[in-house]
Amino acid sequence: MHKYNNCRAIAFATIMVLITGCKKIPPLTEYLSENVSFATDNYRPVLGRNTLVLTQFNADGSTYPLTFELQNLRRADGSPAAELISPVTVKDWVTQYTGLETSLAEIEAKRKEVQKPFISIRPGSGDLVFAAASSQQIKSTPGKDSLYLFDIKISNATGASKFLPTAN
Repeated sequence: MHKYNNCRAIAFATIMVLITGCKKIPPLTEYLSENVSFATDNYRPVLGRNTLVLTQFNADGSTYPLTFELQNLRRADGSPAAELISPVTVKDWVTQYTGLETSLAEIEAKRKEVQKPFISIRPGSGDLVFAAASSQQIKSTPGKDSLYLFDIKISNATGASKFLPTAN
C-alpha cells in the first residue's frame, strides 16, 4: 500500500510539472530606456593619430540590437562643423600586422591610404573612431573655439530614439 501511494505521488508530481511547464512564455517586448547613458561626454582625440574610444555604453535594460548614429555635429557657437565629417586621408591596415615584419617596406605593404571622416561611430556598439587629422583641418587651440559638440541618436526595434547631447 505504501509503495502504491509513492507511485501515485510521483505520477501526480510529474503531471503537475508537465502542466505548469507547458505554459506559454509571453513574447519579448522591445524597450528603449529613458536612462541610457555613456560613461563620459567629453572626448579628447590626439590629432595626427587614429583613435578608438570605447564609450562604455549603459543600455539600462534596453533591448538589443541598438543602433547608434552621430547627428548635429557643430562648433561651440552652434554653427555646423562640416570639417568633422569631411574626409581625411589616413593609412589603414589591409592585412594583419604580426610583429614578424623585418622592414619598414613590409609594414607599409600591409597598409594603404583611404579616405575617412574625422569622426565616426560604430553603429552596433557606439564606440567613437577618430581618424588621424591635422590641426589645419580640426581646430585645436585651447578654449571655446576648438570645442565641438554632437548628438548621438540611439534606436532599436521599438522605433523610438534617444538623442544624447554632448557636454556644453
